[in-house]
Amino acid sequence: MEKNYSDFNGDYFVFDGENASTGTPNVITGEMSFYGNTYKFKCKKDAVDYVNEYRGYEICKAGTARTLRKYNLGSSVINYLEDLALRDYE
Repeated sequence: MEKNYSDFNGDYFVFDGENASTGTPNVITGEMSFYGNTYKFKCKKDAVDYVNEYRGYEICKAGTARTLRKYNLGSSVINYLEDLALRDYE
């Protein structure tokens, strides 16, 4: 079954990366993804604490799956959501 943003209601994510692109451009939009990692948390507090304590790169943002999509424009929405679904909680 295809994933959608509502599958992640209640989950928060942290994108920790650099202001540099990586991978190949999206075949439809030509957009690329930022270099970095995405971490999954069960609550907003844990995500914000991670940002405040373990910030590794120049871009470190906490948010929902939808708000952090802008850092992963090189993949399709479906691939992005499938990737988030495979992540374990921190």
